Amino acid sequence: WGPNHAAAPIVSRWKRADDGTVMERAGKPLLEIIVIMRQDGGGWALPGGFMDIREDRSHTVRREFTEEALRFNQGADKEEIEEELDGLFDEARSVWTGITEDPRNTDNAWVESEAFSVHDGLGTGVGKFTLE
Repeated sequence: WGPNHAAAPIVSRWKRADDGTVMERAGKPLLEIIVIMRQDGGGWALPGGFMDIREDRSHTVRREFTEEALRFNQGADKEEIEEELDGLFDEARSVWTGITEDPRNTDNAWVESEAFSVHDGLGTGVGKFTLE
């Protein structure tokens, strides 16, 4: 009974040309965000999911991003990637909280979500990761 808590990161960066300059359209920088293809019914979505018992939302967004958007290739320095993620997600800020429309919602139980913005302004963090 009651709310089921979920969290999702909106991970973004500026789109860059091969020489590292920020690409623009009509004088405005182009923004890229990371989305995933859902395995439970298809469709594009933000990575995210339900909170574990006694887990805070900031930990949930980092865990869900790692589980759903990253894959660790052979030879990847997992420790370096973990440090980069720590740096990025330390700057996460809540941008939306509310009840999410979900087919599992009932009169007695529903999904309450919180979205966090995580922006890699320099393009040095997210660009290092191998995305699925």
